[in-house]
Amino acid sequence: MPSYGNGRSPGRARRQKSGRRRRVSLRRLGRYLQLKAPVLGLALCRLLVPGWVLLGAVIKLSEADPHTLPAKTILALAGHMGIGLDFLLATLVALELLAVAVMLSLGRLARPMAIVALSVFCLVMIGEMVNGNFISCGCLGRESPPPGVILAIDGALLLGVMALDPTPATRTIPGGTPAMAAIVLSLIGVVASFGVVFKTQRTLQTHRPQPTASVTVDDRTVDP
Repeated sequence: MPSYGNGRSPGRARRQKSGRRRRVSLRRLGRYLQLKAPVLGLALCRLLVPGWVLLGAVIKLSEADPHTLPAKTILALAGHMGIGLDFLLATLVALELLAVAVMLSLGRLARPMAIVALSVFCLVMIGEMVNGNFISCGCLGRESPPPGVILAIDGALLLGVMALDPTPATRTIPGGTPAMAAIVLSLIGVVASFGVVFKTQRTLQTHRPQPTASVTVDDRTVDP
C-alpha cells in the first residue's frame, strides 16, 4: 500500500482533512450564530411567535365555536369546573391576544412571555396525546392538525426562543414601544374577544329553529 513519508495512508489523510474541514465549518457556524443570535432571537420573540399565537386567536375568534377547543384537556377541565364554554373561549382568546400585545410592545418581556405561552401550548398538546387524542389539536379551529404536529412546531419555537437571547438587540431599540401601547392593545383584545364570542352565540341562538307546537284534531296530533 502506498504511503506518505510520515507513514499515513491516503485514506487516513483524506479522513483527517475532511475532519479538519468539518471542525472549521462548525466553528464558523458557531461564530455566525453567536453574532446573529440577538437578531434571530428578536425576530422569534417579536415577530414569529406573536404572529403564530395571533393566528390561532384570530381563527378561534372567527369561528367562535368553543367545541373546537382541545377536548381532552381544556374542555374536560372546564366541564369538571362547571365553566361556561362561551366564557372559556372568550377568556382563552383574550389571554392569547394579551400575550401578543406584550410580545409586540414590550421588548424586555417579549422573551419571557414567549417562553410561558409556548410552554403552556406544549403541555396542552402533550396532555391531549396522553389522553388519547391524536386527531385534532383544537388550537386552530375546526381544521386543526393533529396534536403531534403542533407540538413539534411549538417545541421548535420554544427551543429557539430559549437558545437565542434577543436582549442585546433589544437594547438597540431606542426607548421601545411604551407600556401604554401594551395596555391599549390588551384592552382591545379583551373587548373584541368577549364581544365577538357572545355576539356570535347570541346570533346563533336567534336564528336557531324553534320547536313548533302540535294541536289535536279529532284525536289526531297535527303539526301546524
